[in-house]
Amino acid sequence: MRKNISVWLSIILLICSKNAWALYGQPTTLRVIDWAGGIALILLAIYIFLNVRFKSKIGFRISLVLVVINVSGWFALEGYQFYISRMAEGFAGINRLSIADSAQSVLEQRLMPLSLLAICFLSKRVKLTMASLFLILITFCVIELGLNYMEINTYLSGVEQADYQDFEHGTDIRNYLSASGLDTLRLYPRTRTKKVLLAMLRSDSWIDRHNAAVALQYLRDRTVTPHLVECFQRQDQSDTADQARLACAETLQVLISGEDNLFAYERIQTEYKVNPEGLFKRLTEQAKQSR
Repeated sequence: MRKNISVWLSIILLICSKNAWALYGQPTTLRVIDWAGGIALILLAIYIFLNVRFKSKIGFRISLVLVVINVSGWFALEGYQFYISRMAEGFAGINRLSIADSAQSVLEQRLMPLSLLAICFLSKRVKLTMASLFLILITFCVIELGLNYMEINTYLSGVEQADYQDFEHGTDIRNYLSASGLDTLRLYPRTRTKKVLLAMLRSDSWIDRHNAAVALQYLRDRTVTPHLVECFQRQDQSDTADQARLACAETLQVLISGEDNLFAYERIQTEYKVNPEGLFKRLTEQAKQSR
């Protein structure tokens, strides 16, 4: 009974787990840790096949099939992404790569760990192999989450110590938040981040205002709408393409309507080309009604 409960809890844990790190300022560290984690899982599978063995021939065959399927799928997706990156250009390439990237995320974050969990369960030493699997997963998750928190904390601390006047501290917060997937990011200092972004939104630099507006899309906090309205009412002659105001408009559209970021971007760009002031007037009225 305990074994069945532990298996089901393990399955639920793996299915519900999500990508929770985005070391945007540490790409080399991230790659090293990911590869080390992957190698550790591969070594565990090899150890089970060579030393632990399986309860039955059927268990061995099922495990072998799972390994073949996962390895084949991984190489196929890697090959597909390599082919698309060389052959496709522009948005067509980006869209096709994003599909392959999503498929690879499902494979690496769901199917491979679940397959290894099944191999552990079919082995002769279930408790030992399952404990080893979760020790590996937990160890590398803790390392990456810890590094992730250290990076964003260093950035936020630098801005706070500069009394919210200097936003250059090594981390591109706009891209960081975009990459993080904030709905799944653990240990994330949301309140501090929001305060920093609102300070950026009041910056004299239109580049800071632009980056803050883009980043605020990912916090999904509707209480910032009045600040976005104030931002796009502020015109800057040095911002010849009106990028800061447009970014504020796009984020406001996302927060008010709940639309997808890309759809909101295309809608705002279209409206702006036809009637810029009409666009900002519409958003101002909608922001008042949504409070």
